[in-house]
Amino acid sequence: MRIMAAKAKRKCRNKGCKAHPLRDSDYCYQHDPKRIKERTAARARGGRTSMAPKTLANADYKLKTISEVKIMLRDITNASLRGDIDLNRAKTAGYLASLIITCLKDYDLEKRMEKIEEILKNKGAN
Repeated sequence: MRIMAAKAKRKCRNKGCKAHPLRDSDYCYQHDPKRIKERTAARARGGRTSMAPKTLANADYKLKTISEVKIMLRDITNASLRGDIDLNRAKTAGYLASLIITCLKDYDLEKRMEKIEEILKNKGAN
């Protein structure tokens, strides 16, 4: 039993912390007073990295036809799979593209109905 007790994992000296301390220290990375500047710099780097928008450079799509929307969706899908674009932006673009396609279909249907109504109106007048 004494051997097991000697091999027991040490815990960080910070009250309530259950992390294992770093080598040659009584504290874990988060609580080591000697690493305050290092932790601050790491948080700043992480914040800059996560906040940096990942967008498609020079991506300007007309989106006036379903074919143009499909091209945009293809480009965004490939960019997200490569990691060139933020996934949240890709999801938003996909959702908005589905709305655009619905609007284009509705617009197309409305125009076709207007043509049919015009034809029927002209036939009724004759």
